[in-house]
Amino acid sequence: MKAYKLLQPLIFTIFLMFTSLNVQAMTLTEAKEQLATYKVQGKVGEKVNGFLTVIQDRKATRNLVKLINQERLKHYQKIALHNQLTLQEVEDLAGKKVAEKAKKGHYIQQNGQWVKK
Repeated sequence: MKAYKLLQPLIFTIFLMFTSLNVQAMTLTEAKEQLATYKVQGKVGEKVNGFLTVIQDRKATRNLVKLINQERLKHYQKIALHNQLTLQEVEDLAGKKVAEKAKKGHYIQQNGQWVKK
């Protein structure tokens, strides 16, 4: 629990950064808007491990999720190494944080089920 308290601001910053990634030829602003739209439309959800997943399958959705998750993984690995935590511990903390920060209408995974917040 102590590690969670220490990492909480860092994980939140990383979460904000990932929601604004440049996806292929998109600008940062376009990527943010697209991810938010996909979340509201139920095409993308936040998993309990801190990664995005495709709920409604489309190639563009899969590409966006893949790119963002690749970047999230790199950062989760850095956090784990820097704080002497396992990758699983960081993913669990990130999953809790993104669920807390998810906006109304976005999908999150809870107990293996998708729920609309």
